[in-house]
Amino acid sequence: MLWKIGAAVTIAAAVVAFGLYFYTWNTYYDTLPSSPDKASGRVYVDNFHGFARYENRQEYNHLHTLDDLSEALVLVILAGVAIHEWRKRKEKREEGLQPH
Repeated sequence: MLWKIGAAVTIAAAVVAFGLYFYTWNTYYDTLPSSPDKASGRVYVDNFHGFARYENRQEYNHLHTLDDLSEALVLVILAGVAIHEWRKRKEKREEGLQPH
């Protein structure tokens, strides 16, 4: 039961993260300036597939935290799949060892 709840929460988080990722890369980055603007604090450069975009410190930290969390979520999903497969194979092995 706990595995099913964990899987549902992880899948929901993955869908939300994908939506945020899609929005960030396809919409939000287009709103950022391509040259530094000291007046607004947008002096932190971020490379977007060869295009420089400038952010203020808060935006820079927020976007990089989002990126790190997305990568961590992928690792959690992969670990969950690996554990699920391991448990399923273990159950099959144990079924094969029991007399019928």
